[in-house]
Amino acid sequence: NTSSNGSYSWNFGDGTAPVSTSAPSHTFTSSGSFFISLTVNNNGCIDSVAQVLVVNALPTVNFTASATSGCDSLQVALNSISSGGNIFSWTFGDGSTGTGASVTHNYNASGIYTVDLTASATTGCSATRSKQNFITVRSSPVPSITTGTQNICLDDCVSFQGASTGSPISWSWNLPGARPSTAFGSSTGSVCYSQLGNYPATLTVNDGYCSGSTTSNNIVRVNNCYVAPIADFIVSDSSICSGSCLSFVSMSLNATGWRWSFPGATPITSTLEQPAGICYSTPGTYAVSLIASNPLGVDTITLSNLIVVSPPPIIPTFSQTGNTLFAPLGYQYQWYFNNVPISGANNVSYTATLSGNYSVEITDANGCTANSPIQHVSLVGVNELEGITAFNIFPNPVSNILNIEISSLIQQNITVSLFDEIGRDILFREVTILTGSNTIHLDVTHLAAGTYFISVNIPGSVFRKVIKF
Repeated sequence: NTSSNGSYSWNFGDGTAPVSTSAPSHTFTSSGSFFISLTVNNNGCIDSVAQVLVVNALPTVNFTASATSGCDSLQVALNSISSGGNIFSWTFGDGSTGTGASVTHNYNASGIYTVDLTASATTGCSATRSKQNFITVRSSPVPSITTGTQNICLDDCVSFQGASTGSPISWSWNLPGARPSTAFGSSTGSVCYSQLGNYPATLTVNDGYCSGSTTSNNIVRVNNCYVAPIADFIVSDSSICSGSCLSFVSMSLNATGWRWSFPGATPITSTLEQPAGICYSTPGTYAVSLIASNPLGVDTITLSNLIVVSPPPIIPTFSQTGNTLFAPLGYQYQWYFNNVPISGANNVSYTATLSGNYSVEITDANGCTANSPIQHVSLVGVNELEGITAFNIFPNPVSNILNIEISSLIQQNITVSLFDEIGRDILFREVTILTGSNTIHLDVTHLAAGTYFISVNIPGSVFRKVIKF
């Protein structure tokens, strides 16, 4: 209203009482077209004005879900059953969003999730429906059988104990070969075995919503204790490096007890059927003994000189000539840059391409390894060679003629040497290079295929490179 004098009468056309203030506010509670009029009376002079206001309807929003609860992870198909909207946006309560009238979402973590759907109409009106705590994903209980392997005699009885995460309300055991073959509760009570063989045990738990199951295979071994045991065993390896550890497995027949002896190892004895983590720190040759027993008697097996423990190689160091790093001869190699193995860097030398921390791991004929101390390597540019402005060796690999290009600021004498992988001198040449560009040609057609090292000695500097034929 822009009138300044008189009395006012507003009619909003929705059945509400007229309003006499000059600038009222009004809320329309339903959609539709409304005839709004204003009448002004100024000392008997009356004037009226009217307009039609269209109030658009909000979308009616609702949605359904294919599932609202699950265990560990849950895939939910959400479908809008809204009216009055044609654009739909979702928030799933786990930080993810989606669009469309129908969406599928995977909940991959346990939790309780609120789902929101916003529907928008072409008129610009929108409405949101939020379903609080709509999706529930629970963690399944994880059971475990805490009883270890049972080695028993025919007709003996054992019991099993279970544990679980969460709060199970039911425990169910499946015990093939046992009497009884089922049990309920966290413990089985006494179950007996009347047939020779190896038997599993399965434990299933339920917390009222979700289930979990675990099986221990061969947890029961029923032996014929009316026959004397026969001792036997196997070992994970018999030739190792000092500091390595081994695992042993009894292969004894009819045994219910074991006594191991590991001279020179830590630990030196064990009563387990399958002892692991038997470690040897001192080089040498060692015997292993096993005494297998049952109620009828014992049997002993001793294998002399079974375990051969080799010393590690001497800790290597490497040298740097130019940008090439050289390790000691006679090993297998792996070069490292900043503690990361360099792919394909498995030769006695490596030409560095970046400044940084380098090391080399060597492996001897026994498979034992040693690592060099880490050394920082700074690349040497050709401009650092005395009076040399350009230096190039090509081709590499080479089959007949090897070319050495050198550009020098001064005339000087140099030597060129070629060595094989074990350090034998294959070729030696003294050359005087002139000021400017020089090319030295080496005929290598007589050499056998393999890896060689070329060394170019310039006064004050030595440049080396690996060459392949």
